[in-house]
Amino acid sequence: AEGWLAANGFARGYAWMKFVRDAHPPRFAAPAVEVVEVVDPEQEPFGMIAATGFGLPAWAAGFFADLPGRDGWRCYVARVEGEAQACAAMRIHDGIAEFGIAATLEPARGRGCQLALLRRRILAAAAAGCRTLFVETGERTPNRPSTSYRNIRRAGFEEAYLRPNWQARGRIG
Repeated sequence: AEGWLAANGFARGYAWMKFVRDAHPPRFAAPAVEVVEVVDPEQEPFGMIAATGFGLPAWAAGFFADLPGRDGWRCYVARVEGEAQACAAMRIHDGIAEFGIAATLEPARGRGCQLALLRRRILAAAAAGCRTLFVETGERTPNRPSTSYRNIRRAGFEEAYLRPNWQARGRIG
């Protein structure tokens, strides 16, 4: 596949590190952030937080908005001073939990929202009988921030492998 991609105008882009851990209880204290499970799309602004936190256009909020309450998905928001400021999701299937869609609005960054969301999902995955938990974030490089990477490692996840991303030449980031 790599040969075909290179021969057809694609080049390696920014890769994603995949992480894995078992469902043992987290060994870090919960940050002082309220985390609530979102079971209804109207309950909290899950879609807006995901789109805004990822720097996507406003219309992208609809892509994430209906995820809460869908079969196999667990969605959460973290509240800071009573306001939803961060979100994260988890897909559970056959004893495996995959974490994703973790985003924080700019005013709440650095306040422990994602660590609190990681802790909550780890505990929920264990309670659901999951044996293996997965998550991913951008690879660690000298010229990019690595807050997500550090949070994931702090939550007990181990590096599993680096997954390359391929992009059309001229759009490599």
